[in-house]
Amino acid sequence: TSFIADETLKKATQIAIPSGQNLALAAVLFVADSAGTGQFKTCWSNADSMKMPIKLSTASGETMALVSYSGDGYNVEIKEEINNIILHDVDEHRLSFSIEGIRKKAFYVRQHNTVHLEAGGQTIIVTNSTYHPSVADQADGNGKIIASTDGAIVLVAVHKGDRVIQGQTLVTIEAMKMEHRIVADSDGIVALIHAHEGNQVKKSQLLIEVDVDSRNGE
Repeated sequence: TSFIADETLKKATQIAIPSGQNLALAAVLFVADSAGTGQFKTCWSNADSMKMPIKLSTASGETMALVSYSGDGYNVEIKEEINNIILHDVDEHRLSFSIEGIRKKAFYVRQHNTVHLEAGGQTIIVTNSTYHPSVADQADGNGKIIASTDGAIVLVAVHKGDRVIQGQTLVTIEAMKMEHRIVADSDGIVALIHAHEGNQVKKSQLLIEVDVDSRNGE
């Protein structure tokens, strides 16, 4: 009886821990649809060698992933293991993809920075906590979006007048062969854009101004 109980616990534990391939797929979903709008892109803005760090949080802990574009898909490095993932067909809650050349299907639901993913016999919930602001940041967000590092602007993802939500990617900066996403610190409307693709910027330089929604509003 003890042996059976131990085996049952072992299997349950194995199921609870997300597989490396499912974590890699979740990372790709976050990167390919960085704004969480359901509009997936099949490539990035720059060189294949550029890697984007993504911090993935699940019930079993946090995992760092490095994601780069590989020409026809994405390479995802997690704990020195690299998975090549190609997205084929993506609709509202289903996706067809290949991982290491094997075609598979998965179901997912994206809610802001969280993905509910069913793939490979597992059902997991993964949160992109890479750019989660601290509690203090959430309380004090003033809509003044500044550069987190020196570098070149490779993407401005919004236009004046766009509505944005806290944590949404607004600008992407390339620095040291890495892409750094600059996100909104509050919900609101884009009022002014000082950043332009191709510009070189300095750390703490003002990029975008957002008219922040009133916290005491409706």
